[in-house]
Order: sequence, then C-alpha cells, then structure tokens
Amino acid sequence: MSPENEQPTTIPVNDDPGDTPGFNNTESKLYYLGLPSCPRLVARSSFPAVAWKQRVNCDGEIMLKELRVVGNHPLNNGVWEDNLAPSFFTLLKSEEVMWTSIDVVRIGYAGESSAPVILWIGVTAYSLIPAEGLTIAHKCKQLFDQKGITDVEVEIRESVVNLSIGPKFLTSLDTSHPNVELCRPLTTTLGFSISSEDTGWAEGTGSFFMAEGGNSKKIFLITTRHIIFPTMLENDEYVHENTSQPRHNVCLLSGRSFRKLGKSIENAVEATESMIPFQERCVELFKGKENQNEFKHAQAELNKTKRVLEQHKKFFHELYMHWGFSEGLVIGHVIFSPPISFGVGVNGFMEDFAVIEMDTSKLDANNFSGNVIDLETLISPENFVDMVHPHSTNRRTFTYPFDRLLRLKGIISVQEMRQLDTLDGNGEPCLIVLKRGLATGLTIGHANNIASFTRRYINSDKHGISKEWPILPRNNKSGPFSSNGDSGALIVDGHGRMVSLLTGGAGHRDALDVTYSMPIVFLLERIAQRFPQAHLKPVFS
Repeated sequence: MSPENEQPTTIPVNDDPGDTPGFNNTESKLYYLGLPSCPRLVARSSFPAVAWKQRVNCDGEIMLKELRVVGNHPLNNGVWEDNLAPSFFTLLKSEEVMWTSIDVVRIGYAGESSAPVILWIGVTAYSLIPAEGLTIAHKCKQLFDQKGITDVEVEIRESVVNLSIGPKFLTSLDTSHPNVELCRPLTTTLGFSISSEDTGWAEGTGSFFMAEGGNSKKIFLITTRHIIFPTMLENDEYVHENTSQPRHNVCLLSGRSFRKLGKSIENAVEATESMIPFQERCVELFKGKENQNEFKHAQAELNKTKRVLEQHKKFFHELYMHWGFSEGLVIGHVIFSPPISFGVGVNGFMEDFAVIEMDTSKLDANNFSGNVIDLETLISPENFVDMVHPHSTNRRTFTYPFDRLLRLKGIISVQEMRQLDTLDGNGEPCLIVLKRGLATGLTIGHANNIASFTRRYINSDKHGISKEWPILPRNNKSGPFSSNGDSGALIVDGHGRMVSLLTGGAGHRDALDVTYSMPIVFLLERIAQRFPQAHLKPVFS
C-alpha cells in the first residue's frame, strides 16, 4: 500500500502520568482493531522507531488486524519452549510483571501476505503503565537479539486467561427433519452441554467418550475438571470408589441452557405459525386460476408448514414432559478427577480433566453415536470443505460424511502439530482445526505450531505456569474460535483426528483472541495411569 493511503491518527495531549511521550491512548485502544477482543496495547518494542498510523486501504476503509500461525521460523521445533521461554519467565519475574499469557504468533493486516512474528505478552488490566511496559518490551527484545533472533518484536497487551467454563438421549435426526437443529443439544454427538448438578451456574462441554476396557461395559465421558468442580478452593483429587459414597452428579443441561432450549423451540413455533396466514391467502388467491400448478404448489407449501409446526409443538411437549425435572437431566457421575495442576510432566502442560461414568439407562444402540461431531446444517457441505480444506491437495483426501457426522479417527501428536503437514488456501503450511462447543457451536480455526505459556492465578499469592497449545481464529471475519462455555470441547482436524481438549483462552470473557488447549496425547497418557485398559472405541451393547 502506498504511503498516500496511510492516514496518521491525531495524537491527543497525554493526560495520564503513565503515558510515554508519543505513545497515546488512541494507539492503545485501536492498535489491535480487528481482533476478537481488541485488547488494549500496553507497550511494543518497535516504539519509538516505528510510528503507529491508522491504516486504510485504497477504498478508504480501515484495515483490520488478524492473528496467524507462525509457520516456518527459527523458534520452531521446541527452540522457544525448551530453550528461550525460561529466560523470559525469569525476566518478567524480576520486573514483578503480573503476566497472564505468553504467545508467539504473527499479527498482520487482513489481506496482506506477510505478517511479523510477535512475542505477545498478556498482563492483568491496569497492572503495568506504558512507560514501564516499554522498558520491559525492550528488555525482552534484547533477549532475542542476544540469541541471534532479530526478526521478532515484543508486544504487551492487557488480557485475562479464562477457564472457559432422566430420559434417554435423543437420536440424531436426518438433515431434512424440521427439528434437526433444535434436537442437537439432547443427542450424544460431541459438544453437548454439561454441568455439575450442584453448580449449574458453571457450564461447559462434553469432550469425548471412552470405554473402560477389559471386561467392563462402562462408558466414560471426558471433560475438564473446572467445569465439574468450578472452584479452586477445594482442588483435591476426587475418586468415587463404592456405591455407599455420595455421587457427584453431572447433568446434560443447566437450568439456564434448558430454558434457552425451550425458548428456541417457542420461537420456532411462533415463526412457523406466522407463515400460515400468508400461505392460506396464497392458496385462496390461486384457487380459481386456470393454471393449477401455482395452486398445487401453494397448497403443498401450506401442508408442509403445518407438518413442521406439528413437529415443533410435539418436541416442545416432549421436552418438558421427559426432561423438565432435575432427575431427567442427570446423565452420569464423576468417578475420577485429579486436582488441577500446572506444569505437569516433562512437557509442562496443565492437567485439567474429569472422568464421568455415563448412566447407561440413558443410552441405547440407536441414540449412542459414539465419538462423532455433528457438522450441523448451518454450514453447507460446500462451505465446510472450502473452510476446512481450502487447498486442493487436502481436499482430494476428504469426503464429506453422508450423515454429516464426522467420525473420530486417529490422533495428532505434538510433533505433528509443530510440523504443519497441511496447507491453507495460499499454499502456506497450516493445521486447520474445528470444534463444536456449548457457547459458539461449530467453529473453525488454525492451530499454532509453537506452544504458549499461561500463568493462572489461584489467589493473590499463588499462581501456576503451564504450557498450552494455542488455537487462533480462522481470519479477522470469522469471530473468536471459542468463548466461555466451550471448555471441554474436543478440537480435531478436518479428517477427524483428535488434536486437543479446549481449556480456556486469553482476551475478554466473551471475546477470546487466543484459545488454549491440552494436547490429546498428554491427556490420554494421564487417563491411562488410572484406567490402563481404557480406549476410544466405546460401543453400546
């Protein structure tokens, strides 16, 4: 873009004693325009050498920023995680920075091919004034320079890391059924809403099923611990070992989600009812016409609408008859959950999971779909393939499932997540992933190939640092990959290979710029320590 198209932002008089001359509130507020939460910039190492300007394109439109995966770079293959990151932890600790997350990403303008690599440090709000932040950003930049890595800038922004917290299940319906979207929350396809019976205010997502293995016929549901035990005040190992012990029950829907589902059905009933008077007038209008084709078509549409209305009302009646009481919502109970722990094992990931024993009276051979993700009807098969397999080489190996149920098959290792063996629409290496969660439904994003670090605060005096795998939005128009309520959602690639378990994200509560997850390989290893014969192919019999 030519310099003529770059419009400088008016720089107001600094009225904050913490302001750095030339670094102003306008830049702080607008620097990340385009990102889901548009976080507030605290400082950047490129200041003051590079002046910030609000950029516009040739049509006079403000250019928006977006996050991208790093791709090929000297920081890959564990160089950042194993060798460099500890030096930054030490520096930030010495400067008493209340940091919440450290990501290595590319941040660029949408529509431009290149984007710089940024060490992106999140800090708690109002904990760092720009003048102090600028000093720290330059010290971090110097650490890179000392290692011979000169193409990485450092940016600090304000950001919070969040833990994005009866009758039988229904059978998944055919795509043509009028209730296909309304019924989905009550099916066993992955991504359904769950909560503890005792703490319904904390709601999340069921991740995936496992069989206990051996001679056992038990079926487990895996999710994050912080959904089921939402307070860290009682962060002890939970084990349910005998029938005399009280159960920690898990429900399919919280009261809030149940009411939301009921309201969505009511809205569908009202919308369908409102169409009938118009269609009846059309029938009367065409009734005496010489060409009876229009009359027959109008009559067929009216009959179809009445059938849809009947199906909606029937479902609404069944919902409150079979599910409208607490016992109807209980789908199982927790049998094991280790305490949430930080920096676990040689890889230093956060451990956050719970194992739920499913109530098999709620399952049967018809309604238990196993480990499948419903691709929904809101995204057409053509659009789904374009988004998940944008490059022709990937597309040739994928067939859209005839019943829209993407079956899990295989696991992606951490090493494969670093290597990026698939391509995006521009032919650049990229691991495109998807998930279906309670809050944001079916979303598609890009898994970064460099791990992030989070610093979670248990209280003012205690915190834990962990490595987590970051997922970025697909682009600046796609919206966030996840939000509060999506914790526990399983993240897979476009072929159904398991990648990771969603645990939280950085940004604001309802607009996360970066989603964090626990690699599936690490999680399965931890589960196997308690259930050595458990496997991923549960079958209801």
